[in-house]
Amino acid sequence: MNEATQGDKAGSQSNWSLAITHYTNALIENPRAPSYYIKRSTAYLRRKAVDGGPDLNAALGDVELALALARERGKRELIIEAQLRRAIVLFQLERFGDAGYLFDLLEGKLGIKDGDGSSAGDKSTQVQAAMSAQQGPQRKLENELKIWRLKIKSKIGKLETGDEKLAVSIKEYPDIKIPEEEELRKRLKKQLSSSGAASVVDRTNESKLDVSGSTAPPFTAGAGAETSSTAPAPVSVPAKIRHEWYQSHDAVVVTIYAKNVDKSKLEADLQDDSLSLEFPLTSGSTYSFNLDPFYAPIDATQSKISVLSTKIEITLRKRTPGQKWGALEGSATAPTNSDAASTRIKVNSTAAVPTTQTPSQINNNVGGPSYPTSSRHGVKNWDKLADDLTAKKKKDEKKKKSEGDAEEDDEDDAASVDS
Repeated sequence: MNEATQGDKAGSQSNWSLAITHYTNALIENPRAPSYYIKRSTAYLRRKAVDGGPDLNAALGDVELALALARERGKRELIIEAQLRRAIVLFQLERFGDAGYLFDLLEGKLGIKDGDGSSAGDKSTQVQAAMSAQQGPQRKLENELKIWRLKIKSKIGKLETGDEKLAVSIKEYPDIKIPEEEELRKRLKKQLSSSGAASVVDRTNESKLDVSGSTAPPFTAGAGAETSSTAPAPVSVPAKIRHEWYQSHDAVVVTIYAKNVDKSKLEADLQDDSLSLEFPLTSGSTYSFNLDPFYAPIDATQSKISVLSTKIEITLRKRTPGQKWGALEGSATAPTNSDAASTRIKVNSTAAVPTTQTPSQINNNVGGPSYPTSSRHGVKNWDKLADDLTAKKKKDEKKKKSEGDAEEDDEDDAASVDS
């Protein structure tokens, strides 16, 4: 297994620090691979607070270098992907004007139609997209772009006219100098041996963010908008917010333990292959929870998000019932459903109604639900145990279905008491 593949595996397990290490090793082997910089940028963006939190300076530096390398190669798909990741990092830096500028450019390049039904791109772009062999990946990019457009629209709507966060101060392509291959390799090795690796790029025209050093300061919301003479304060992230998950035959349930979340301020975007959720904390910061991509596709239209007094419960309906999920996230290179449609989740103000199953549905869950357990013997499959105990009691399997179901339910109840 090569370093890049190991990085993908670590990312699928949300071990972003390990993913950064593997992607850095992969870049040492191939310092001019734009896709590796894009992946490492994503890892920097998603790194957990316990590992130092997101490094947005490094994420921006990596994705801008990826953009320059992709442009040098003339790779349209990589250019668009890098540009989208760049816009997302700028959004996280609260540079909403810059991010919106890039989102508009991407809509034009992808030929996405705007709200009134008119095309944002020319006809040739649409024909090219329709004939492209990359139709599936492009659909995924379009869906992701629509989600971020909704997010930035929400943020901009809360700002006053003239706010510095709305300023557009970038160009379509950043003015950066791509180091020679040996120089890139030298810097990457230095990053690998340091505690906080950052970008390998020297910026020649933009001075807002210093991403050339190996000890970039932690991100503070809004600090990236202009140069400051003092180091920004560290992000305050409540350590008590945690999440757990379990799965049944037809669903995956994720629980985020956060108290008194304001339903009206929770923003959630759900696709068949990804989830993005965020809400404000009492400390004034924003908590974000992202899964992209899921371990396997879901049915977003049948999934739901419920906000309770002490937690947020997310029920993801499996597209393929019975499929076992090994983790919440899968590899970024895993195949995705090209027809995945984005769904804007409106959180109900009422308490969630528990999902119930009939006895026949429970019996059909051959594999049995998997729940967290502290047993040293692992998870017991009670359905299988009940079936084994009652197998000898079944005399006639050719009776009418209604009678068979009733008899089977009675036997299962008796077996449960005996066990």
